Amino acid sequence: MANNPLVFYFEKLKDDYDLKTYGDIAKYLDISIGTVKNAYGGRTINPSKRLVEHIAVHFNKNPNVILKDIYNGSFVEPCNEYTKLVTLSLYYNFEYALLYDDQNFIMSHKTDFPLHLANMHVNAIVRLSGHEVKLTAIVEWSRLNSILAERCNCTYNPILKNDYILMALSNLYYMICSDEFDDLKRLIVVFAYDEEEDYQLFRKMCNDSKHRVLPLLYDENAEYSIRDVDMLNDIG
Repeated sequence: MANNPLVFYFEKLKDDYDLKTYGDIAKYLDISIGTVKNAYGGRTINPSKRLVEHIAVHFNKNPNVILKDIYNGSFVEPCNEYTKLVTLSLYYNFEYALLYDDQNFIMSHKTDFPLHLANMHVNAIVRLSGHEVKLTAIVEWSRLNSILAERCNCTYNPILKNDYILMALSNLYYMICSDEFDDLKRLIVVFAYDEEEDYQLFRKMCNDSKHRVLPLLYDENAEYSIRDVDMLNDIG
């Protein structure tokens, strides 16, 4: 059976708020009962932006948070909540299309890390709408950083922070420029809020006018859940 994010969301609401019927769900969300029935009947699988906006206004929440609640079970590769929020913000606010596998889960990938260091998890694959044909892969800095420390057989040392970031950048550029990953246009590296120092160093050292490797810092207080969106706005 194909993954249905809307049904996942409705079922979570039923459990959390003791909702019994389609009518209860519709009333709680202030939507038509037909919208609920269409989801359970498989006629609607993924939410429209209009529906997301309506629920966000109804609960006075950021649309990214509503999307995360809806798609929370749709990420195949394990990742942090902030990575899901950044991914879904790219979809909702910056015209990146979500790509799905044949079971309607968000497309991901597990691949050999460049230079045979380890397995790197690509948490989501998206595509910038419009003229771009190639894909954008989204990865987490926390995992990449821990992989590098592990494979170098050493404990992470803040004093060597620049070396770790240089090593990460060299591997990411190797990956994005290799024939094996010819279908990739861009790699987005997501940093947690408490990784700001790493993010700032990464951004400073990532002198790439084409934005082939793009660092993004999650910030729950930012309008788009992303601290700096200047580089996103420069793409195109």
